[in-house]
Amino acid sequence: MKKIRLLTIGILLICVFLIFLFSVAMGDELRFPLLGREAAAVSEEERVAADKLFNLAVEKANTNNGAESIQLIINALELNPNHNEIREMFGYRLHNNQWRTDWEIKKLADHVDHPRFGWLLKEHVKNYEAGKRTINRQQWMTIENEAGYRTKIQNGWKIFTPHYEIITNHSLEEGVARSRELEHLHNAWQLLTYGSLENESRIKSLFQKKATLFLPMQHKITIYRNKNDYVDDLVKIDSGIAKSNGYYFPKLKRAYFYAVSQNEDKAEIEAVRRVLLHEGSHQLFYEPRSSARPNELLGSRYNCWLVEGIAMFMETLRIEGKHYVLGNIADERLYAAKYNAQHLNFYVPFGRITKMGVNEFQEQKDLSKLYSQSAAMTHFLMFAEEGKYRKALLKLLKLIHNGTDKADSLAKLTDCSYSELDEKYKTFLEKIPEELP
Repeated sequence: MKKIRLLTIGILLICVFLIFLFSVAMGDELRFPLLGREAAAVSEEERVAADKLFNLAVEKANTNNGAESIQLIINALELNPNHNEIREMFGYRLHNNQWRTDWEIKKLADHVDHPRFGWLLKEHVKNYEAGKRTINRQQWMTIENEAGYRTKIQNGWKIFTPHYEIITNHSLEEGVARSRELEHLHNAWQLLTYGSLENESRIKSLFQKKATLFLPMQHKITIYRNKNDYVDDLVKIDSGIAKSNGYYFPKLKRAYFYAVSQNEDKAEIEAVRRVLLHEGSHQLFYEPRSSARPNELLGSRYNCWLVEGIAMFMETLRIEGKHYVLGNIADERLYAAKYNAQHLNFYVPFGRITKMGVNEFQEQKDLSKLYSQSAAMTHFLMFAEEGKYRKALLKLLKLIHNGTDKADSLAKLTDCSYSELDEKYKTFLEKIPEELP
């Protein structure tokens, strides 16, 4: 029986590894566990196999292989979503048979997490569901009266989550819906980048229970009720704001967006959703940031293409079953990059695009084409040759984050000349569909 059990555990470990490789090689996708709230049922074999992966992760962390150790605990969560030590690393504790952050557990003392209204005082739930509203927790009024009061953004609804502080003059429901999307973005970003962006000492602290993977900070977000409010309020900060659909201001450490009606064209709704993911990713890349040049913009001297490329990669975020999924070979930006290169003869070689800092990059006359190419280059480095260059890509992200990247950093990290990468990229373009689904 013992031999059979060990064989079963071995097969489980192999399956986790093969599932990871298959999703990368066949679908150009990365999958991460969703970190569900409910305590899931897990077999004894899955528990033992997850423990083996966790113990191996501890060994890797102690030998300065932080990125590998983080990947191992993510794989362990695939087998056992209830692994207590790993869940605690992610900042969760079991509370009433649900995995909750310390922030949430404290809130649950006198609040509920309402599906429409977010975190509400328990005694307010009935009134809110009956269509009543309050601005001071004492005086109740109609929805219309409250909406009138909150017309100005400074009087807007405030929504708080474990990692976000949102203000909006659109509606409470809009703010809550976007807050949930942003929390998913936060989780997926950390799962993708933590092992690469964090230093080895912090990863060791994580395994020594002296740190958590998700820092308890709240990123600041403003969501306007429409584009007119968005432009009127922000034009004093940026005279060209009308050209944008969302913006992250590093100096203010705040991201700004506007809402659209659910009656709008589906393409418009999807575009606004992608902007939320894009600018939200910029915010997560910046905050917190320890840098050799903290007052400079990310990509200020070199490699602006990847600052934008990784944000566009995060635009592909979606939830499928119990997984976050990133990457889409049929994405419209990749299709555009292929079309531009093959039919319009537009291609900026790696040796040239890596030299562009943010000012030169943003001043290009074919900026939209450059954005599409940056998205395709990022996807190429994530997935080409079964993920051969992914570690190099993530290491380059860290150099950019620290302000220590150079124009030749990618060539050194991939051990490929830029002319070689150009040829491999052009071969990769053939995988992109000729037409969008």
